Amino acid sequence: SRFQEYLRINTAHPNPNYYEAADFILSQGKALSLESRTLEFVKNKPVILLKWRGKDPNLPSVLLNSHTDVVPVEVDKWAYPPFAAHIDSHGNIYARGSQVSTSIKLGSFSLSLSLSLSLSL
Repeated sequence: SRFQEYLRINTAHPNPNYYEAADFILSQGKALSLESRTLEFVKNKPVILLKWRGKDPNLPSVLLNSHTDVVPVEVDKWAYPPFAAHIDSHGNIYARGSQVSTSIKLGSFSLSLSLSLSLSL
């Protein structure tokens, strides 16, 4: 799944892989035909802006915001590798970031896709 694919990107400190995460986000935006822009206010820390233009520019905007990095991982405290995105027999997913910003970000993409599909009908 897209969620598992994203969870497998190691964005843990002290050396988060920001560019791999950014490339994934950009590819998801492209799949939804969203306009994109990459900014870098701090060297090696890309900020991704995705824009979905509405039909009426006079209506208010909605901002969905998230971050890509996660706190360091203590591998010996995990039942499964923290970036394997393992799903057990009960459907539980084990991965660093699966309960925080990562799920919010992918939820935003799913919402955008659902809205895009329903508005195009």
